[in-house]
Amino acid sequence: MRAFFFALLCTACVSAPQPTPVSPTALKGVTLSLPTPQDARRSDNIGCGQFAPQLPQAVGRAVVASLGETGVSFAQQAPWVLSLSVTFAGTGDEYVGAQRGPPQFGSAPAGLAFEERSGGMNAGWDDTSLALDATLERDGNLVWHGTVTGHASSVPCVAHREKLDEATRDAVGRLRVELIRRMASARQPPP
Repeated sequence: MRAFFFALLCTACVSAPQPTPVSPTALKGVTLSLPTPQDARRSDNIGCGQFAPQLPQAVGRAVVASLGETGVSFAQQAPWVLSLSVTFAGTGDEYVGAQRGPPQFGSAPAGLAFEERSGGMNAGWDDTSLALDATLERDGNLVWHGTVTGHASSVPCVAHREKLDEATRDAVGRLRVELIRRMASARQPPP
């Protein structure tokens, strides 16, 4: 039990990884329209008995702040349009999907708190994640469509909102890297 509290204390003190630095002129001269992200999740439940009905709006604000650091300007009508949908956000066993083995009946065997569910280390850790479906268009033509997912390792139901924020920052950072790459290649004149 003492080891569990020590591990919990260690994870609470660990800071999130720093976002990769980006040039403030990486997308200078680009004007982007960003409609409010759609909520394509099955429910507002993000696990651990918590709900986040305003998550798409928070994601939209995070994307605006992140892309604003690259020199992008925003407008209602723009040549570039980025459409986003939040397809998944949450953590916990209710999100792990189908069981990988046959059902176990009876009581669970006693073991370490951090054992894998199938037996091993770190099973008590959950992956908090947020998935964004993104579509980038330029002048009505599709430039890129894809999914980016942000992750944060967490102890089950401890600092749940903070870990979801960390996963959101990770997803937005990955989206920013992808958009810089796609926009730079689409802005290059053909040889």
